[in-house]
Amino acid sequence: MSNKEDKENIEIFLQGEGVPEIQLIRVPQDGTLRDVIKAAQAAGIAIPQGGEGGGIFVEDSDSELGLDTRLKDAGVRHRDRLHFHRCRKVEVTVNFNGVIKERHFPPSKTVAKVKRWADDEFGLKGVDATLHALQI
Repeated sequence: MSNKEDKENIEIFLQGEGVPEIQLIRVPQDGTLRDVIKAAQAAGIAIPQGGEGGGIFVEDSDSELGLDTRLKDAGVRHRDRLHFHRCRKVEVTVNFNGVIKERHFPPSKTVAKVKRWADDEFGLKGVDATLHALQI
């Protein structure tokens, strides 16, 4: 790959349902989600194409990306992570001291972000928050 191509492309980590290991693909930095799907398919990665097939999300974002969304407009940068999944929301229920809190998250939300939400919901700060862990 030439030096010019390196400057015109970015690498993106892909992870999602049916992909046992995180995959790294290269796409044009001014590309769209369609370019991501095309690069993923060329690398042998089965990825949903929106609609009933599933959604694509930037890691920790709450919004699903449209197929014509430009990566730079979605804030996707070199070595960012995209998640794809047929499920568009995950229901999380947290029990603590007999109190139950529930919320839906996109499949791209990290466990660390869910933990911070739970800590806030239950008013846990500092050492108290570090003493508790989420369990499945």
